[in-house]
Amino acid sequence: MKPETQQTLIQAAHMVRHLAQTLTDRPLSIANTPFVCNSLQTLVRLRIVLEEEQPRLSATARLQWRPLIQWLGTLLDRPNPATFHRLARLIRDETPIYRNWVEEETETWPMPWGLLQHQRYHRIVAIIGPGIGIGDEIKLKALIEGLAAPTQIPGERIALHSFCPNIWSVLLPMCAHGDLTTQPLTPFRHVDGQTLMLFAGFMYQGWLATLNRTRQPSLEVTLALGEVRAHLPGDPRDYRYCALERASGNYSRALTAIQGHLLGETTVKHYATQSYHARKHEHIHLLINPFTSKHSPLTPSDWAGYLGIIRRAIPSGKSILCQIIPGLTDSCRDYAGRLKTLAGSFLHSQDVIRVLDETGPTFHEGNALPQVFAALQSADLLLTIDTYTAHLAAHTRTISIALCLNRNAPFWDPAPHTFWLTLQSGNVALGVLIRAVTSLFEGHGIRGGSKFIATAAQATRMMTEIRPVLSDIDHWSHSRRVRLAGKFNRLWHAWPPAVQAALEAVDGADGWPRLYPTVTDPDFTNTGEWCDRLTLSNFFRLCCLAAATRSTRWGQA
Repeated sequence: MKPETQQTLIQAAHMVRHLAQTLTDRPLSIANTPFVCNSLQTLVRLRIVLEEEQPRLSATARLQWRPLIQWLGTLLDRPNPATFHRLARLIRDETPIYRNWVEEETETWPMPWGLLQHQRYHRIVAIIGPGIGIGDEIKLKALIEGLAAPTQIPGERIALHSFCPNIWSVLLPMCAHGDLTTQPLTPFRHVDGQTLMLFAGFMYQGWLATLNRTRQPSLEVTLALGEVRAHLPGDPRDYRYCALERASGNYSRALTAIQGHLLGETTVKHYATQSYHARKHEHIHLLINPFTSKHSPLTPSDWAGYLGIIRRAIPSGKSILCQIIPGLTDSCRDYAGRLKTLAGSFLHSQDVIRVLDETGPTFHEGNALPQVFAALQSADLLLTIDTYTAHLAAHTRTISIALCLNRNAPFWDPAPHTFWLTLQSGNVALGVLIRAVTSLFEGHGIRGGSKFIATAAQATRMMTEIRPVLSDIDHWSHSRRVRLAGKFNRLWHAWPPAVQAALEAVDGADGWPRLYPTVTDPDFTNTGEWCDRLTLSNFFRLCCLAAATRSTRWGQA
């Protein structure tokens, strides 16, 4: 068997395995039907690749690959989680050529600081697998830009291959974009010794061995949750770095730490210094996205009720323009239509509510993300389920309220104007905080007025001085920590009791009443831990929003 043939088979099998595992693990809902359909199309194309390579194999090799091809055909005839799981196991356990390849022993060493500092790559090829959601894919933008910066790689020499290429046409339009749904193996065809290969969202097994290093050595970087591995041309070792501990378990911060470790960067702009993007409209532009790939218990009536809370928090003289993202299926569109009808009873006569594509091009897979991105750029407030729109709003610096099916803090973006509210907190807490956020950006609804704003601005600014995300953990003096804690304590008590109770419900262990004793404990010196816990709380986000408004139009709560 020629090395090129074996390499193609291994790459195709690994892609099949990962797709099968993703389809096994991903819950089905009305919102992710397009993803499932596209994945099945990709499996069809990969089966064709595997069949086309068979004549080039020896009789023995064909016998090893034949069960995989046959089972793949069975799956495509009767797709279900059980057949997906069986296919993934068949590749892993019963295809010897594949198993021997991915289990090839490679020495792993701790990754030194600045591993890529002196590497002279002139092209980047990124392959973003199906196991990573769109929301997490959005977070890779800063890393890709960071990897391109040291050698000033222009956009035309960056190729981004994804199962959702439209997101990259929005985020990095100057780069080349490839669709893994229709061309799953194309990224491997144009690799040379000056190419940095970035694998994100794939299982570790095998991706550091899928390229024939003796023929085309390349620089390879593989990302998983909070961890990175890298392989340098001509080096027999793989290097590994886990960033989760330094990032307090948050994957967004871990990505930032990984970028710093790879490139030898020591500072990064703290999230708390990033102001939300203030809009200037005569009306309030509200965007709603009720759809997620997970099963959601929320009904159109629930969303209409949340809209009613926002309406009551906005002065009656100010109108609302509300747009609902319609989703990509008939079921989603029907859901959005029912939400629109029910919401009408909560709105005033001057308000307008419509589905996003009512006055423009019909929403479909090819233009959905550009339409959502454009709507977010002009929106004053996003109300969304915990899905990609919440992460995209962090990128556009849009104030957003994300309703979460459960507490999933490791995946929540640390951007200071994205509020993550868990449904388990109860409708009372959700209602109070939705009202509080809306009141804040409208410039009223809290005791203390301009004095509160000044304190919030000073306290959040002090947080940026604690430590950059990438620096080593500092050890502040006890007196300095007590001064900072005092400012946040005053901010905490400026909120009405109902808001305090709601914050305790949604922030849990990261809530200020639980964190305050730690910050002021003279024996506790781990500044980084409580800094990260505080900045991930909704209490801190409310302080950031108050500081960012710089408004003097504050009423008494």
